[in-house]
Amino acid sequence: MEINKVLFLLRHGEAAPASGYGLDHSRSLTLDGKKQLERLSHTLQINDVEFDLALCSSSTRTLQTAEIITKAAPTKKLVQLNELYEADPSVMLELINRTPSDVRYLLVVAHNPGISALAAYLSSESFINLKPGMMVKIAIYLDKWDAIGKNTGYLAEVIL
Repeated sequence: MEINKVLFLLRHGEAAPASGYGLDHSRSLTLDGKKQLERLSHTLQINDVEFDLALCSSSTRTLQTAEIITKAAPTKKLVQLNELYEADPSVMLELINRTPSDVRYLLVVAHNPGISALAAYLSSESFINLKPGMMVKIAIYLDKWDAIGKNTGYLAEVIL
């Protein structure tokens, strides 16, 4: 069987603690978080990873994460989505299902626990816990994003 689609799920890098009520959305990456992502970027660059489309939560830390990663892994289009901010897996899946069929390599940059739960749901793994700055690669044999759902992919790689 041929792999038709490749989904990369990335949890944002380590972020500074929230410094007050309602300020979670504007939390920035820490220096360690930036270093994590630079290492991940290097790995992606060595492996010539490219993305047709990147979907990113609207929070500061996810946008900073996407900026670092897409400098190393060329990305045709980056879309910031408020719906991805602390989204549950069903919301993320709905957004993935709306992806145009001509997109083969899709990156989603989001938050835990949703991003980890989505990885487990799609790949039939019983439990996945993405730490900050951690990425999984899910290979999919289906040819349309709108057909993707529970157990339709397999965990091809965990990238640190």
